Amino acid sequence: MQFSEDSPNERTSYSMMSRFSFGSERLVIFFMLSIVFAEIFLFAGVMQVSLTVHFLVLIGIAFSTIWVRDQEVLYSLQALMLLPLVRIINVSMPISDVPIFIYVSIYAPMLIPLFFLIRHQNLSAMDLGVTFKKAYLYIPFSIVVAFIIAEAEYLAIGPDYLSVNLSTEGMVGISIAIFLFVGLVEELIFRSILQTRLEGLFGLKAGLVFASVLFGIMHSGYGVPAEILLTTAAGFVLGYMFQKTRSLLLVTLTHSFANIFLFVLIPVFGPGVGII
Repeated sequence: MQFSEDSPNERTSYSMMSRFSFGSERLVIFFMLSIVFAEIFLFAGVMQVSLTVHFLVLIGIAFSTIWVRDQEVLYSLQALMLLPLVRIINVSMPISDVPIFIYVSIYAPMLIPLFFLIRHQNLSAMDLGVTFKKAYLYIPFSIVVAFIIAEAEYLAIGPDYLSVNLSTEGMVGISIAIFLFVGLVEELIFRSILQTRLEGLFGLKAGLVFASVLFGIMHSGYGVPAEILLTTAAGFVLGYMFQKTRSLLLVTLTHSFANIFLFVLIPVFGPGVGII
């Protein structure tokens, strides 16, 4: 059997495609760094610059999708667009003393771009990690992990950022809002979509690192360096759990319970919530 060699034009085409693919990966890194810088400006209190950078990231990604042909790169860029959207919505909403309104007003609008992204990328329930297998094991495990994360974050944030003097109805309402909006939406964004896409582009380890760092830096609004470090570490924990189980339920429960401990139970019952 005779094998024909590639023509010079074909070899040149393969070489150009290889360089283009590598350049496209660097484009994803560029936009990730841009988001990090935008959050650094927010952390420094320069909100106008931060929002400008986030807006430019959105525009830049939108235009880059015109010429990017690598599907993994394209899907990763589309996933990154969710982060500037979260921040822009976050700072655009009116200030309210009602915690439930804050959670719903920020995260409910994100369900719209999430829906269209999931449809556009043809992500199935399995791709997103929607499974209820081993739920009986995940619930108690998530509570334990969440408690540890919440106690660590409480030490970093302190009580000034937390809601206090809540009624029983208020505690229940906030807990439901945290489950339905904060935990579920953030885990869909950071684990089911962003981490999965970055893993496909850069590999499991790098994808986990990138998604976790972005998760941490997106908590720069607290203005506490230790909080960014702790949420980055929490992102590693949640991301690793998702890698091993591919269960959106597990990470959503863990994330939600951690926030409920931190923002609902600890302010009322104190550190340890009467357990320790």
